[in-house]
Amino acid sequence: DDDDEDTLVITYPEKNWKLLLGSFFGISASWGLFFICGTFQDYYSKNQLKQYTSFQISWIFSLYYFLIVSGNLLTGLYFDFYGFQKFLCLLLIPGFLLLPFVQTFWEIISVFALLGLGGGIIIPPILGCISDYFYEKRNFANSLAITGGNIVGIVFPIILQKGFTSIGYKNTSFIVCGMFLIQLGICLLLCRDRKELRRKLQPDETFLKLYFQESFDYTSLFTSLRFILVTIGITTAEVSTGVLLIYITSYCSNILHFSDSESFNIVTILNAGTLFGGCFFGMFLANKIGTINSVMIACFNLLVLNFVVWLWLTQKVPKLMYLYSLLLGFNCGGMMSLCPSICGIVSNYYDFGKKYSTIYFVVGVGFLAGIPVSGIIIGNSNKANFVYFIVYCSTLIFLSLLCFAILKFTYLKRN
Repeated sequence: DDDDEDTLVITYPEKNWKLLLGSFFGISASWGLFFICGTFQDYYSKNQLKQYTSFQISWIFSLYYFLIVSGNLLTGLYFDFYGFQKFLCLLLIPGFLLLPFVQTFWEIISVFALLGLGGGIIIPPILGCISDYFYEKRNFANSLAITGGNIVGIVFPIILQKGFTSIGYKNTSFIVCGMFLIQLGICLLLCRDRKELRRKLQPDETFLKLYFQESFDYTSLFTSLRFILVTIGITTAEVSTGVLLIYITSYCSNILHFSDSESFNIVTILNAGTLFGGCFFGMFLANKIGTINSVMIACFNLLVLNFVVWLWLTQKVPKLMYLYSLLLGFNCGGMMSLCPSICGIVSNYYDFGKKYSTIYFVVGVGFLAGIPVSGIIIGNSNKANFVYFIVYCSTLIFLSLLCFAILKFTYLKRN
């Protein structure tokens, strides 16, 4: 009958490896800068922006983090209707072209805003292409693509450290931004969506009307305790790990008196830990003991690391910071890889995108506030202020652990 003719039977190729390669490079180009912001923060604070306070400099990365995390709110629904469009990368291109030339505060914050918004709006379509072609292997494909950002965090700090000291900021940035643009070009060549899977507007519908109806879950954010707990838990977890990634380099150089080479190596080791932690927690541990339990373990581990290793042991043996950064990255990577999966606890298949976008918009607002607060606490980068900073980060992690514990022992226990 007519209904059968209109029914679309969806099959998934599961083997579009060219698309997966394109997605890998796309995530690397759009999200990779997120993992090396600490390197730029440390360099700017000693060079172009040395006359500015930590609080003032923090606004650069606060705005960048806000835009790259909450930018998915703009294009998640757009992809459902119109698919992967190449023009969505238009903000990234000028951002990378301008980064080598920035000198003043307003130039730097403007370019990082371009890169944040540009990265934020292209990530949902890139991941959406993977969902179009993979079903049974979707978790594997997503995990593999997302490692693109982690690889940048491992390799690029080494390039930046060597380049800043030998050929200067401008030439080094040309090399790094050129690599980002090449990766973006590969993404544009290889990423394709499936047009037959796109949603169609009904005669009485407009995209703008649907956007305001479906892109943000206003009701759950204020009425559902489960959703509020998940939102607070994910936001505090993401913000705590984000500020640690930004300021750990400054701590090593200003308090432990590491050389620039040693401080940048800390970022490389941390991001290597993030890569392995994301794989271990996401592909193994969560399947064995559950997502919430795994995130709670990561939160607890981070609390122990902050108070025992960072706050105490590294004061006696500074080189233990290498071990701390590896374990920090391992647990941060596990937490960051699992937080999006927790959204499924408070979602149905038909409203996951709306709830995911809502939660990560709040995460973006958390970055917008949490990073400047970190800058205020750190102040003139003395030892006492960094102790307060460690306590601040640990408080956020504890709040995240508390929210997930309440969620586990109330809602999840009943169900």
